[in-house]
Amino acid sequence: MLALALAVSVLFGVSADFSGEITAHYESILEGDGVVLTYPSMTSPMGLDYDPANGWLWQATEDAGWVYTVDPSDGTYTQRFNISTIFMGADLKSNGAHLDDAENDLYLSDYNGDGGVTMSDAIYCLDVDDPDSPILLNYWDFGTTDGILGITYKAPYFYCTFYGAGQLRSYTLSAGGAYTLENSWSGSYGGIWYDAAWNVFYTHDALGTTVRVLDGDDPSVLLDSFVPGCALSCAMSDAADAEYLWTSEFSGTTNNKIDDEYIPVPLVRSTWGSIKTVF
Repeated sequence: MLALALAVSVLFGVSADFSGEITAHYESILEGDGVVLTYPSMTSPMGLDYDPANGWLWQATEDAGWVYTVDPSDGTYTQRFNISTIFMGADLKSNGAHLDDAENDLYLSDYNGDGGVTMSDAIYCLDVDDPDSPILLNYWDFGTTDGILGITYKAPYFYCTFYGAGQLRSYTLSAGGAYTLENSWSGSYGGIWYDAAWNVFYTHDALGTTVRVLDGDDPSVLLDSFVPGCALSCAMSDAADAEYLWTSEFSGTTNNKIDDEYIPVPLVRSTWGSIKTVF
């Protein structure tokens, strides 16, 4: 895989083959705007998405093809499966993660694949009923090396960010690897996550430090932005607590719980049943 690390001229050594659960010791920061908690992560952490049935976060990584789950209560992470094994040893990894929690299907985006040897920019869909032995249901190879990073879903389309091309694109993904490009927007994008409660997309510059909130009906409209105080890789997710977001720091090897500073009105977020007041 042509890793994101190459695109930003950052070199990483070969990662160890961890197994089982790893305990992370966290640094507590006074609660408020910015980083609330930070946890050590696996090598090259990337996209996150919350799994409400299991109470964990799925995490994509560039750690030699491994995909992990993270316990949001204490930051511990567990190695689950390896994409390379699923594709017969091909040098494939993952950058963005989106869980269809109704079907328990995990979608993973892969930055440039292995440069076109096996895959180019690609999305893999896996049944994760057994999180350690997923079943490949489908995959989509876009035939480009535009640097796909984040992936999220707002019905009826999948929204994917492309770091190299500087675009957000919406797709219809169909059976058999077929897809249709529905729309695209130009800008600088890293991770992306759709928040149905507010009908907004959260995104950021890849390896940047500013969170941007985009209109869910027109992603060209910037509604708000804030700086949480940490570098942002390809991750942005809610973990059942609507006051906070989760993101990863690729080069810093951490996962961070940050304050969600975008609340348009002091409402009850009924999706998760939590309240945040704007002062």
